Amino acid sequence: MSKKPDSTRPFTVSARGAFVRWLHTESYLIESLLFGLSKDRRDDALYVFSEVLKIVGCERAWSQ
Repeated sequence: MSKKPDSTRPFTVSARGAFVRWLHTESYLIESLLFGLSKDRRDDALYVFSEVLKIVGCERAWSQ
């Protein structure tokens, strides 16, 4: 069965936005509990999430 050529790009943009919102909300809640989530840790988490999204996009493109 032939697949229509498409990409995960629209989903990637949406997922990244949702993750960033969640990350900032959670880091704010954690900071208010005095545990704190530093900007570096947020940046690291966002980097890893972005890399996972890239892998998903590459796998999707490869499977077509």
